[in-house]
Amino acid sequence: MSTSSATSAATSGTQGADVSNTLGSGEGAPIIAPPYAAVNVKHHVPVMLELAHPNYNKWAAAFTSLCGKFYLSSHVDDSLAPAPTDASWVAMDCAVRGWIYGSVANDVLDLAMAPEQTARDLWVAIADMFQANKVLRAVFLAEQFQSMTQGDLSIDQFCQCMKQTADSLRDVGHTILDSQLVLNLLRGLNPRYSSTADDIVNKDVLPSFAAARCRELD
Repeated sequence: MSTSSATSAATSGTQGADVSNTLGSGEGAPIIAPPYAAVNVKHHVPVMLELAHPNYNKWAAAFTSLCGKFYLSSHVDDSLAPAPTDASWVAMDCAVRGWIYGSVANDVLDLAMAPEQTARDLWVAIADMFQANKVLRAVFLAEQFQSMTQGDLSIDQFCQCMKQTADSLRDVGHTILDSQLVLNLLRGLNPRYSSTADDIVNKDVLPSFAAARCRELD
């Protein structure tokens, strides 16, 4: 087991004991919720996972970071066996499952949810949904990427759309190099930026995508 998993396991056990001891205390004892109970998932996971705009890797990275902050990683990474008879484990699992509900669009939940799911079950169902049919999605996204044109979009909007499509291609195993982003940007620019595009093309070394975007905004 890795150091992080071992830490997660040890701390999860401690937190579980705290939950059961605090919430299960005798009559009149103060009820103190564990730290994760008051978490607003949107403050930690700023992206909403959607089918229409696939952003699974970005969402998953933010979500696993949130779980790590509260030593709840085992509820998604399966590093510890489920303990459905342990009240503290159930409370923690419900919290993680609630975070998923709050950071995933309804169209995803409609396909992934099932009765009596653990957080891990729901996590796997969502992952399978976005990692299935990678070849077909790659073909569609590659065509979309290669045919992008600026049209009436601003430079910022055009670059954002292109970067999002490139990120989606990376999610299905086809990484777009920075140089490819630059060349695709130049190819699809509105003709009014042709002089700036020509200046970039005539350089001995292509600038980075970020630098090319800034040049176009000048």
